[in-house]
Amino acid sequence: MLFIVKLTKKAQKGYESLILEDYRKKINILLLTLAGDSYPAKIYDMIKLNENTCRIRLGRVRVQYTVFENENVILVYKIELRDDSTYKS
Repeated sequence: MLFIVKLTKKAQKGYESLILEDYRKKINILLLTLAGDSYPAKIYDMIKLNENTCRIRLGRVRVQYTVFENENVILVYKIELRDDSTYKS
């Protein structure tokens, strides 16, 4: 089953703020992977935060997303370079 991967405005800003082009390439590959496999735990360091929400670690970057199975949509809501404030809301 193929999914449509969407980024929130916050996630898009996080993606655009990544200075290293290497991280952008890794995230692009991740987003393509998510379109075909919503839970790629065998490929990536993935943690399920709850039933439909996951976090994937790509080096120092964290990508958080929610899967809407009924709509075949994955909503990426956070892309952040990890530091001391990454998980504080």
